Amino acid sequence: MAETISANTGDRTMATTTARLGLAALLTTGVFALGLQATHAKDPGSLYAGLQFSAATLEDEADFELDALIGRFGYVFSDTLRIEARLGTGLGDDTQDFTINGSPFRGTYSLDNFAGAYSLFTLPVDRAVFYAAAGFTSASADVTVETRPPLMPGRATESASETSGSWGLGVEYQIADNVWIGGEYMRYFSDLDALSLGVSVGF
Repeated sequence: MAETISANTGDRTMATTTARLGLAALLTTGVFALGLQATHAKDPGSLYAGLQFSAATLEDEADFELDALIGRFGYVFSDTLRIEARLGTGLGDDTQDFTINGSPFRGTYSLDNFAGAYSLFTLPVDRAVFYAAAGFTSASADVTVETRPPLMPGRATESASETSGSWGLGVEYQIADNVWIGGEYMRYFSDLDALSLGVSVGF
């Protein structure tokens, strides 16, 4: 999503992964409790809305972890096709150290917001629905790069925006007449993908 610079990176820690999954589970549980007030399922011709927690990874000079909260709004054309819009916002930033030609730097990425429109090609199997998503995403982010000792102090900040084709795979499972929980993998940009857990409600 922004200009690339060369670097050495480390792997995501198990503690970070566990914390993200825990937050996603709490979010899913909370929204599910609210969703129980609705009265209709995702039938052809119906609308739906949902909320996702996404753990996104930006593959730049290091792997920057950018969590996001995503709202989903869609229309069910048939058992095999949906059209969906998404609006999202970042949940903080991530800072990583890296090197360029042996010189040390520190970078910080912050995902501001993004929006997208997608077609979902669905395959219902009993209470589950498997789907493939394809569409376009537009996003904006801020990146700050600082020099580290022994280099002279220096700092540069840049705002970047990009629009790209996107694709993904997911599954939803109906847990009540009007409530669905699901997991998803999306490749929003060539350098940014996301694993998500969420809930949606038909109406």
